[in-house]
Amino acid sequence: MGKIKVANYIINKAIDMNKPLNNLQLNEVIYRLNIYPKKDFKPFAKWHILDEVYYEFCIWGMNRLVIKEESNLFDISVSDRRLVETIIEVKNNWRRQ
Repeated sequence: MGKIKVANYIINKAIDMNKPLNNLQLNEVIYRLNIYPKKDFKPFAKWHILDEVYYEFCIWGMNRLVIKEESNLFDISVSDRRLVETIIEVKNNWRRQ
């Protein structure tokens, strides 16, 4: 499954839940999904990032990703969809003060 497609799905889901994420939070959600090997991620401060995803959305800086992305991701499992929602909901307190 393409990393950008997964990222787009998560961005759109977070916006739909009225809990938009910033780029680092997006990468951390992907990390916690456990769909890619941990060796693919690089440590970045207290976060874990995938270069491909991080650099795709770095233009946003630390701002929340609030514009929906094109996503044709229909092959994400129902359990992964629920996990995305749970992670976004529970970890929405990542906001930096």
